[in-house]
Amino acid sequence: MSGAVISCGWPLIRLLKTQPIRLSARLSLMRFTGAEFTWQAFLACGLCVAAVAIYQAPKSQNSGYAIIVLMLLSVALITPFITWKIFTLFSYSLRWVKLRWFFADAAASMSYRGVANMAFMLAMAANMGVETMVGSFRDTTDRWLTQRLAADIYVYPTNNNANRMSRWLEEQPEVERVWWRWEEEIPTESGLMQVVSTGNSVGEMDALTVKIAVPNYWYHLHHSRSIMISESMALKRDLRPGDYVDLGAPLGGNWHIVGVYYDYGNPYHQVLLSENRWLANLAGSGDVALGAVLKDKTQSLFVEQRLQSRFRLSSERIYDNTSIHNKAMTTFDRTFAIADTLGNITLVIAVFGIFFATIAGEITRQRHTSLLRCLGVSGRELVMIGGLQLLVFGLISAAIAMPLGVALAQLIVDIVIKQSFGWSLELQIVPWQYLGTCLWSLAALVIAGALPVLKLIRNSPIHSLRDAL
Repeated sequence: MSGAVISCGWPLIRLLKTQPIRLSARLSLMRFTGAEFTWQAFLACGLCVAAVAIYQAPKSQNSGYAIIVLMLLSVALITPFITWKIFTLFSYSLRWVKLRWFFADAAASMSYRGVANMAFMLAMAANMGVETMVGSFRDTTDRWLTQRLAADIYVYPTNNNANRMSRWLEEQPEVERVWWRWEEEIPTESGLMQVVSTGNSVGEMDALTVKIAVPNYWYHLHHSRSIMISESMALKRDLRPGDYVDLGAPLGGNWHIVGVYYDYGNPYHQVLLSENRWLANLAGSGDVALGAVLKDKTQSLFVEQRLQSRFRLSSERIYDNTSIHNKAMTTFDRTFAIADTLGNITLVIAVFGIFFATIAGEITRQRHTSLLRCLGVSGRELVMIGGLQLLVFGLISAAIAMPLGVALAQLIVDIVIKQSFGWSLELQIVPWQYLGTCLWSLAALVIAGALPVLKLIRNSPIHSLRDAL
């Protein structure tokens, strides 16, 4: 509601204050439009300076939202000014008279298409930003799961039969080695903290997605009172490798942080201990998980069936890495499918906004269109002009929206997501998705520009001119 009042309030005030005799002149409307767009451009520069100032300050979730809002507002306010200036420049500089008239007429139409053009540009930028963010998150999650799921089979036994199950797996000819992983959730003053253990094999070391660490971190982890922490814990508690931290009871204090690793599957803090440190501090508590590394990955189903038969395990306690990976990515795609749908709906609404603005404008310009037809301009040419004008609007908006969408995704990833969840992502540019979004949006704009003119030219030129008068 507030947005509608803000966007429509000033045009209404302008119309009420303007003398009726001046409203009948198209050039007068065009002068008003240019002055408004100039003031909007000055306001956009002020908002841009404010966004840069906030960006230089310490980052937080609220500052991230403020920067995004200021950036979108500034670009939205300056877009009509840029579009109007381009049209005006071409209307004076081109040699072909019809092209000069084409851009002059497009500049005049900015008086009723300006707000709709802003909305369309913002919708395109938001759509491309969501595509970039979701694509980056998906690619990062996929690579993280591929690295973390190093074992071929994961088994979640009870603590009573974990030793028997581990010995049985080690005796199987298909199994190369068995990894143990202990897990325990410990309440702390800052919330739940998950403590997990790791062994010292090469495979377990390769499965750890390290972000930053001290030299020889793996040696220090297994031979001193050292830990590694998740990225989210490091960001939220302002910790870094080399610091010492108190983990509270029952682990105690004076733990040396030797590394920070990526973790996208944990909603709270996570600490990684060596298996020996776990047994020394948390023996007899927690849950255990076994990871079986096979000599031949194709034998995983055969080993699973024998394991289930031997220990009467339910299907919820045994997984292969492929099924875990596929289930995780399927859940991810289902979760973020709504984001893509909402982005497309927003873009469709913006196209309809330009369509209805064009209908309103063409109705008020019926006399102008009728005179052109009486002077020999064919109906087909007028339909093409209506569609091509919106196509040019769309091309300029797309040229602005594409870098704006990438910048929007970068801000969300670097500030909002990082401060909210403690995750850092590598931004992935997806030009083919951008191109697809632009193509169907521009096609919709061409149709939206041609339909109102097509409706107006159904009558004869003299009849249309008489109705306009």
